[in-house]
Amino acid sequence: ERGIANASINMGIDYSEMKDYKNALIYLNKSIISFQTSGNNTSLSAALDEVGKIYSYAPHEILIKENITASESYNKAIIFQLKSIEAAKEANDLSAQQTALNDLSITYEKQKNFAKALQAYKQSVVLQDSILNEDKKLELNRIAMQYTFDKREDSIKTQNERLHALSSAKIKQQQTIRNAVIAGTVIILLSAAL
Repeated sequence: ERGIANASINMGIDYSEMKDYKNALIYLNKSIISFQTSGNNTSLSAALDEVGKIYSYAPHEILIKENITASESYNKAIIFQLKSIEAAKEANDLSAQQTALNDLSITYEKQKNFAKALQAYKQSVVLQDSILNEDKKLELNRIAMQYTFDKREDSIKTQNERLHALSSAKIKQQQTIRNAVIAGTVIILLSAAL
């Protein structure tokens, strides 16, 4: 079911990009039903927004063939984009909310409803800032964790080098003692033999 829903949304997007809006809507509507059933609100938000974009961006000559007037197309676009925003909120997906708000702003602008276009755009910008701030926090955490890891690695490396140096010094000391004992034994033996 999940694979079919994902394939349907992808097919819908592909048909939309090829400007075959009729088939795009068929596949996108299939994916919407599947995502609603499965509770996958992030993907549902994406599918709803794609349908909204079709109604907002498709040439009016094509939509008229489907008995949809220009004003109806913008109204349908707004309905789908608002549903997309709600699904994204339920999924707690800031990126999907930001995308849908930005698309909604464009639709309002095309509808010449500039006050609502500006309002949606401002909300989109606020979310974009939140996303960027969250990304920066994650990057700072990653850098801090890498620094801590590198510091520990350096500490372990330093300790290993000290242990190796001590071990080498002890081995040299033992070799010196052994060589001195051997030399002393040889001297005693030679002295006794003479």
